[in-house]
Amino acid sequence: MHELCGKNYNHESFKRKLLTYNDIIDGMDELGVLVAGHKKNAYWFGSQLTIHEAKKISPYNTATTLQVVSGVIGGMVYAIENPNKGYLETEDMDHERVMEVIAPFLGTTGGAYTDWNPLVDRGRYFDDFDLDSSDPWQFYNVRYQ
Repeated sequence: MHELCGKNYNHESFKRKLLTYNDIIDGMDELGVLVAGHKKNAYWFGSQLTIHEAKKISPYNTATTLQVVSGVIGGMVYAIENPNKGYLETEDMDHERVMEVIAPFLGTTGGAYTDWNPLVDRGRYFDDFDLDSSDPWQFYNVRYQ
């Protein structure tokens, strides 16, 4: 929106290009979750899937589409296998079964601790006076990064 405003709302000046599976010829997508703010700082767990692995699994997809859709597939298989359980929150599902279903779509999975936090490199180029440096994981520090 900012760029469109800068062009005086002239949307014809923007060329729209749809990125397709053929446009991506190399690389890896890393999709995961960062569990942060605990005594060990932060832990990332996720999937690392190359475009070559993704095309072997499903030729007309990308690594990103397979990683995202795998969660939906896992949930659907669990629902089909457990029709009498009714409405469930994610944490009420058998995560081992869901992971068993989605593992073939995820490539390499794993996790690692990290020392990164929202204050790393903050204030390097611009003053950032409102930070809570006593606790880097305060919501304000994360939200306004």
